[in-house]
Amino acid sequence: MQSGAEELISTITMKPTSTTEYSVELVIGTLPEDIAGTESYSMEIKAQGTTIIASHAAGLFYGVMSFVGLLDITNGREGMPVKEMTIYDKPRFDYRGHQIDSARNFRTKESVMQ
Repeated sequence: MQSGAEELISTITMKPTSTTEYSVELVIGTLPEDIAGTESYSMEIKAQGTTIIASHAAGLFYGVMSFVGLLDITNGREGMPVKEMTIYDKPRFDYRGHQIDSARNFRTKESVMQ
């Protein structure tokens, strides 16, 4: 049985859009102590490729989602330029937020707090 990280890595395939090789490397590894956490990751984007490092599969997932969000898809299949940068990301809180549209779907405070 595959771990979550192995499953994520095996399902993501990225192919270069030109003759230039560009790789995206997903690594389960150790992060600096100040950003360590289940959903944390570091991402280094260079001209030769991108490396995303996380200590858990959840961190790899959020790293890949951030990378995809940085892609400039306005050029279509002609290429997707990304500026070189390094990102260290860690959630500020141990829980995920949830937004409730109370204007269109009223709920009492008690029902929300359940």
